[in-house]
Amino acid sequence: MSFITGLAPNYIKVCQKILKHKDVILNGTVLAIDPASKDMGYCLAVKGEVVKNGVWKAVPSRGVSQRLAQIGDIGRKEIRGEKVDLVLVEKVRTSTGNFMLVNSVGTAYDIANAKHAIEIPTYLWKKVIDADYYKDDAMDSLYMFKLALKVCTE
Repeated sequence: MSFITGLAPNYIKVCQKILKHKDVILNGTVLAIDPASKDMGYCLAVKGEVVKNGVWKAVPSRGVSQRLAQIGDIGRKEIRGEKVDLVLVEKVRTSTGNFMLVNSVGTAYDIANAKHAIEIPTYLWKKVIDADYYKDDAMDSLYMFKLALKVCTE
């Protein structure tokens, strides 16, 4: 039985988007990002294998725009030399209270500089967590990539 079977229609649509990029996910470079304005989790995978996974941290005492600029600089430096084919970004609900998160999504897209992007709802990637999972920005980005891998290999 496929992982996709039984999912709600909106989650099936996300999985279909993932499947459209199956070749890239399995053979290209993917950057999964858990957006935030202080600590941004990231997972860089090449040819279906995780090569880097961690958190880009900004100085917390700085203003939002300064933190996002700092995270952008750190992220671009970290992935320098990698041509990102696809970015997976945790979907952020847009509301006034989330304006910092919405801005951090823009920073994530800027860091990746990829041709293609897929927003991954939290509820969907949490369907693949296992006993090794603990709440952490790096883990969240890792499990976004694991979701994509699972969808492409089942």
